[in-house]
Amino acid sequence: MLRPGRLRSGEWVVEDIGGRGIIDFSRVSMTFGSEGCITGLTGCNSYSLPYQLSGDSLSVGQGINTLRACLPALGDQERKFLQILSQVTRFEFSETGALILSTADGDSLTARR
Repeated sequence: MLRPGRLRSGEWVVEDIGGRGIIDFSRVSMTFGSEGCITGLTGCNSYSLPYQLSGDSLSVGQGINTLRACLPALGDQERKFLQILSQVTRFEFSETGALILSTADGDSLTARR
């Protein structure tokens, strides 16, 4: 059984975006607040998005993010991360403790504590 408390128990550092890893030395993170808001870093900017849980289903709404100018590669990574995050439909934990967020189209984000 999935426990929302495990999802909400601190910061998750993203290690994979859509099967492509992340740019070295960039930091992409997610913190699922108990008030229904995900906050974190995109590698260039910070963001805040509303979310809802139901069992192992997860839906993410539109939110806000800062608009600092990014290097092109970081900007591309940020767009891909936010695109996948906005389309997430479910979450699960791997045997090794990784958080895996998946979309209906098969894209995913993988993060660890």
